[in-house]
Amino acid sequence: MSQHPYSIQTLKELSDNNEVFIREMIELFISETRPLLTDIEAGIAAKEEVLVNKLVHSIKSNMNTYGITGAAEKLLFIEKETIKQARWELVHQTFEEVKTQILAAIFQMEKDFNIS
Repeated sequence: MSQHPYSIQTLKELSDNNEVFIREMIELFISETRPLLTDIEAGIAAKEEVLVNKLVHSIKSNMNTYGITGAAEKLLFIEKETIKQARWELVHQTFEEVKTQILAAIFQMEKDFNIS
């Protein structure tokens, strides 16, 4: 049995299990994260260290809030790589892994909360 790609336990704790709040936060996460992933991908392709660093930093903290296990660590790696002379092939490879993981979580959220 595979592990669920996300967890809303933190949101439940923050909101005292308020279902309306949880749904709104998930909808916000989905609507903001998809375009950020696209922008990060474009930044990596253009080898724009500052842009990639800024965008990765902006979504990194959400990974723990939404229980996307291991994603924050991969994003932190990308963030550190773009501060120094980035090894772009490794940055690209790591981003593809984490993007797949985040998109799987988003897909499951959409399914679980009937979001289209």
